[in-house]
Amino acid sequence: MREPSPAAVFAALVATAVLATLQLLVPSPVQARWCSGPASWSSFSPDQRLVLTYYYYWYTPGLVDRGGLVLNPPDGVLPDRRSMDWHARQLADMAEAGVDVALPVYWGTVYPWSSKGLDALVNAREARLAAGQRVPPLGLFLDTNNFGRLVAQRPGQSVADLGSPAGKAALYDQVRRFFREVPACHWAKIGGRPLVVVWQAQPDGVSLTYDETVFAALYDWFEQDFGVRPFIVREASWDVVGFETPRPVQTDEVYMWGAALGGPFAIGGTVSVGPGYDDRLLPDREGLFRDRQGGANYARGLQWAIQSGKRWLFLETWNELFEGTAIAETAEYGRLYIELTRTYADRFKALDVPPPAKAPAPCSKKVRVSC
Repeated sequence: MREPSPAAVFAALVATAVLATLQLLVPSPVQARWCSGPASWSSFSPDQRLVLTYYYYWYTPGLVDRGGLVLNPPDGVLPDRRSMDWHARQLADMAEAGVDVALPVYWGTVYPWSSKGLDALVNAREARLAAGQRVPPLGLFLDTNNFGRLVAQRPGQSVADLGSPAGKAALYDQVRRFFREVPACHWAKIGGRPLVVVWQAQPDGVSLTYDETVFAALYDWFEQDFGVRPFIVREASWDVVGFETPRPVQTDEVYMWGAALGGPFAIGGTVSVGPGYDDRLLPDREGLFRDRQGGANYARGLQWAIQSGKRWLFLETWNELFEGTAIAETAEYGRLYIELTRTYADRFKALDVPPPAKAPAPCSKKVRVSC
């Protein structure tokens, strides 16, 4: 065997040193950078009744000023993903509304804002905890729409085939990045396991293929990297989309998206409710609409959620302003939906079941008026 040349030895030493330096620069996935407040403020038992909501943090003042919003932020509150104060206010309002878990809508590594916005959110939650205020911990809501861009960025790598090594690695990498960026003390945990909620199996702009083992590698790799098995909640479409013959996909829980327009929906141990929907100001949309009826639709949906007996209540959404599904404070409705949410969240958690209620009729794709 030939001895390596001095140049080759030197190059190997340099590469090793660079790798070691980069590893030191990456925050540990398990050790938190900041930790204030009791650990119990981020942990929930598997059978605990919870209220969860989707938190959109993609806003900047420029995006808001461009118009096209169905709902508008209240006066003096300019949404800005870079602002710790804005995030802190949203977290405090969630707590006031009785929300237990915030689910930041994460677009992964393909959009720089998705990672940068998390820093301000984490700082905001830490500041609230340091002040002795209990606010919701953070679970991952992985928006699979990011796969459209991932596929374009990685041509020829079979990223859209989640049964392939490249596809499984791409899916896991999006999850891993979130939990590397968010310190462990801010993770929402179910029975000690970090919460991962995955959006639909057929995102915009790409056709994903997979089999019933699609999440198996994610479970295994996460446990290897972080020392704990994640608690994964899949959207119901993973059971029927992407298969030639539907087969059961194995995760810890399942939920259904679309409640703001057509819900409420109940599946598995979850129920999903939304206040209304309006995409008529968005270009290239169908012009779908579901009237809020001054909060009456939302109240009926929440009442039905209580009657359903499910243990988890998903609220769709906290602050999606373009599609008009927000329950956060807005210029149009003030804090009405925060107050409604708190009333029914308390009943939901206390098993205060009102008289039986019929589920509101689902809206058809042709709906343009109240339903």
